[in-house]
Amino acid sequence: HLRWGFVHGSDLVHLGARMMLGASSPIQWTKGLFLDNVAPRKAIQMKSATSPLFAKLHGSHMNAMEGLPIIFAAALGAMQAGVSAELVGDYCQLYAVLRAVYTILYVIQTNWFVAINRTTVFFGILAIPGKLFLLAAAQA
Repeated sequence: HLRWGFVHGSDLVHLGARMMLGASSPIQWTKGLFLDNVAPRKAIQMKSATSPLFAKLHGSHMNAMEGLPIIFAAALGAMQAGVSAELVGDYCQLYAVLRAVYTILYVIQTNWFVAINRTTVFFGILAIPGKLFLLAAAQA
């Protein structure tokens, strides 16, 4: 049966997999895709308990949400200080690319080597807001 509610970002990966693996109708594509919007935290908790992929994607999503205020503040601060929009845009684009790489590594992490690479990418992610803050300070 199809329930109405919100779609979590990591559920879209499941939708794509269902479409590629030959689900024959849109109803089959979205079966189980929607989470309960009345108790969303509980729905995410239950889905994470039953789907390791969902749990990893949700963990990566939460990690990204924790870092957003820092990159937003750094980018806005740099723009306000007079750092060129092109340079700030380049750093923000690099941030987005590294975030995507981090998410992929987070999901496929099965051994120490992948974990070390994920951590290295994470340090790169952390360095970008720092660099933007330094550029803003240099302009002031």
